[in-house]
Formats: sequence, C-alpha cells, structure tokens
Amino acid sequence: MTEQNQRIGSEEGQAILELAIVLPILALILGGVIALGPLIYMHIATQQAAYDCAISAAQSLDAVQGYTQGVFAAEASFGAFNLNPGRAGISVRGDWERDGMVACEIIYDVPTEAFPFHAVLSPPAAVQYSVAVPPHAFKSVWR
Repeated sequence: MTEQNQRIGSEEGQAILELAIVLPILALILGGVIALGPLIYMHIATQQAAYDCAISAAQSLDAVQGYTQGVFAAEASFGAFNLNPGRAGISVRGDWERDGMVACEIIYDVPTEAFPFHAVLSPPAAVQYSVAVPPHAFKSVWR
C-alpha cells in the first residue's frame, strides 16, 4: 500500500468514529425535543390564555361581565392553539373598582396521550399560570 492509501483509510476511520460519538448526542437532543415539545406548547398556550383572560376581564365595567369576557377570551385562546378548552379550569376574580386588581388563573389538565414517551417520562398532570392586571389602565373616568 502506498502512503496516500493509508492516509485515506485512516481518515475514513476517523469520520466513522466522529459519527459514532456525535450521533447518540443528536438522537438524545431530538428525543428531548419530541418528548418535551407538547408540554412547552401547552405552557405557552396557557400563559397566553391567562393573559388574554385578564386583559379582557379588566376591560369590562363590572364583575359579572368581566368574568364572562375573561372566560370567553381564555377559551378562544385555547381554540387558537388547537387545544381543548374543556380541559382548562378558568378562574377570574378581583376587584373591578378603579384601584383594584383583576386576576385570571388557568389550570390546564395535560393529556398524557399528547406525549410520545409518556410511558417512560411522566408528564405533569397540569400546567398552571396566573396573570393579574389593574382595571384602571383600561377604564375611562366614568366613575
């Protein structure tokens, strides 16, 4: 064998060794993205729904209307994320007076069938998020 052929053979061996080292790491990263992707998606949807709920509730004039507006806004947000709003526990509470705070808390029950590795990894039972905003920022001087 010539010296050039020996060098090519050692370079092929080095490439296979590098692939053997890098491939399991890439597979682990890809598996983590696939396994945790739905949970991150549900967390983002719950956060957005809580924010929409609080803003919509704070823009109303009274508690009954604010509660209704907040719940509808949260359900619409979950619908926009293609998630079932029936799995969400939506709580709107607060003081709709000028110096009060209106809060929306959402607890979304995580479906285990959404996770590809749910037998190996146990996902959390629920995703929870809460947002509070002052209503005076959205009201005119009507009182």
